[in-house]
Amino acid sequence: MTGPVAVRVFPGLAEESRQAHRWVRALMAASCAVAADDGELAAAELFANAIRHTRSGAPGGMVTIAVTADGVIHVHDQGTAEGLPCAGLAAGWPADGSLLADSGRGLSIVAALCAGWGCMPAARCRAAGPDDPAAQDGGCCAWCRPESWPPGRGREQRAAHADA
Repeated sequence: MTGPVAVRVFPGLAEESRQAHRWVRALMAASCAVAADDGELAAAELFANAIRHTRSGAPGGMVTIAVTADGVIHVHDQGTAEGLPCAGLAAGWPADGSLLADSGRGLSIVAALCAGWGCMPAARCRAAGPDDPAAQDGGCCAWCRPESWPPGRGREQRAAHADA
């Protein structure tokens, strides 16, 4: 993983989604204009999962977003009351692996747009740093890297971030 280009904490409110994904779009566009649309949409889907399925959407909740120089977008939630790891992603991934959750197709969109994506405990993700509220609260890092990022730097991302 290449270090963060930028890290920002957003309030876990639906009305903050637009600001969050536009911020990601601007960062992606500055590094790779062709990846800006895909990055923005993927970030919007992951932000929506964070506020819908975790404590990030509760009063006072927060979502941390980091974008790294290698085009990887990290969306950190604050975990669930049950302490389940990566609950936002698990809620959208049915047992048959079809990615077609009852509540929508957000993860199908992320999977279609990205060369690699996955999740890990936020405390293991090096993108946001030790002050990340998600890492302190037992949250999850959902990460993705748009397929449209420059050719030749694609599918190896899943393995690289799985080891982070």
